[in-house]
Amino acid sequence: MMAGIATAVVGGLLIVRFLDRRALTFGGSIRPTALAQVLVRMEAHFARRGPCDAVGHT
Repeated sequence: MMAGIATAVVGGLLIVRFLDRRALTFGGSIRPTALAQVLVRMEAHFARRGPCDAVGHT
């Protein structure tokens, strides 16, 4: 039973690693710089709106 669980965990980690490596090699992949630019835009958008109340309304 422990071997089965260990195999499933290792298999899952290998799949994640494969998909992560594969995403960086294609031209259409999302690079960390693109994610950083989106974060800057989101922070600027929410800075203009101001804080919200306890219910979530601005």
